Amino acid sequence: MPEFDKDLRSIQEARDLSTQAFAAWKIWSHASQEQVDRVCAAMSAAVLAAAERLGTMAHEETGYGFSEHKKLKNEFAARNVWESIKDEKTVGIIHHDPAKRIYDIAWPVGVIAGLTPSTNPTSTVIYKILVAVKARDAIIIAPHPSAAKCSYEAARIMAQAAEANGAPPGLIACMQNISLQGTQELMRHKYVALIWQPAAHQWSRPPTPPGNRPMVSAPAMSLPMWTVLRTFKRQQNISLQANPSIVPPSAPRNRLWLPTSPSPANWRS
Repeated sequence: MPEFDKDLRSIQEARDLSTQAFAAWKIWSHASQEQVDRVCAAMSAAVLAAAERLGTMAHEETGYGFSEHKKLKNEFAARNVWESIKDEKTVGIIHHDPAKRIYDIAWPVGVIAGLTPSTNPTSTVIYKILVAVKARDAIIIAPHPSAAKCSYEAARIMAQAAEANGAPPGLIACMQNISLQGTQELMRHKYVALIWQPAAHQWSRPPTPPGNRPMVSAPAMSLPMWTVLRTFKRQQNISLQANPSIVPPSAPRNRLWLPTSPSPANWRS
């Protein structure tokens, strides 16, 4: 069997993970609030228990910061971020204005391409996965090449906990064959609905505009761990004349939701 170049292996991996994530998302998008919260709570507990080990891995692999600081950030992402969003409703009707007869219906974005940096790799992976799964989205982590091992381990722990509690396989994934070409292939894949990148730098910038899919990014080195992220495919509310307790199956699922929380001052090390 021929040995393929790294960029080709990376491109194929991006395609395979996107296909698997889309299949998993079609199942997870119909999960109940109880199922969503059970899976997220299990992921939070599992990765919190591994916060120290992941912090050490991140420091040793990247050479940035201090292991103890990485541990604290991992704990913050696993515990505090989850505490801040755990009571948010992300399934079904999340708001109803009887006077205006307007309903806000939570509906997931789809497959998210979650790019993560080398500076705070594991804590960023933890936060992005929690937010994505809470919103009933699938997520594929595309780590910086200098933080590939620790990022994959954080994603693996969370995926294992999620699947053990009922999430479909493939809902959470992390690329292992890292290359610029593979990351770009992930961002422009037909099944990827949202690109969530840490900054608009060369590693994560797509070679061409990503079409009509939204891209969330922030200035380099300034993305707080719990950024306010609220994405809408079409900016409009759903007006229904029906019984307030019933949403017709034909109602347009046009409001896309990702949980939000206050954004604290940047915390770096």
